[in-house]
Amino acid sequence: MALPTIDLADHLEDLLPEEWSVIVGPVTSLEAPALVLRADSPWIVPSAFCHDEQRYAAVAVVAAHSGADGEADLHRLIIELMDNLPEGWMFESAQAPVLDQSTGSALLAAIIRLRYANSEQEAS
Repeated sequence: MALPTIDLADHLEDLLPEEWSVIVGPVTSLEAPALVLRADSPWIVPSAFCHDEQRYAAVAVVAAHSGADGEADLHRLIIELMDNLPEGWMFESAQAPVLDQSTGSALLAAIIRLRYANSEQEAS
């Protein structure tokens, strides 16, 4: 069984503006704007309605040329993602953007928390 984030990445690449890259899994470097899909904690929990529920973080990263522009870009992305998730995916929340300068460039990053109802296996 493949990770559900692979199918989500394909869906989002068709949905997001061309300049955005969608990356599956943690990375050590990236070029903004990017959306990084990775496991969140707790990652997998039992569910009464499907085999299991999985939690993921979508980390949205934009260049912080100006804080207001960066926040506006993140806001648009978050709303687009929230309104257009494929079946099985649920939007949980989005954290406030934080400024990150660890790469030598000023970036704004926001964590979007997602849940996935895994129905590929029968519930126990």
